[in-house]
Amino acid sequence: MIDRLIGLGAMATRAGVPRGWLRAEAEAGRIPHLRAGARLLFRVDLVERVLLARAGGEAPDPRPWREEAREEEPQHDAREARP
Repeated sequence: MIDRLIGLGAMATRAGVPRGWLRAEAEAGRIPHLRAGARLLFRVDLVERVLLARAGGEAPDPRPWREEAREEEPQHDAREARP
């Protein structure tokens, strides 16, 4: 089950960071997010995990949220699609 997604402004307020900084970090791929048209949406638990790791001086696992997404998606072999 996916946790509730919140918008850029709400996430920035909750994390105590400027909106512009959060947007720049997300667009650079350093903060997990979902793009819905022009909007950026965030899962609070994932953003908090990354920010806490960075605040502690520890580098978070490289893009762990992307690994989670890959695990949920079914894998298809291109060769299977050929007749």
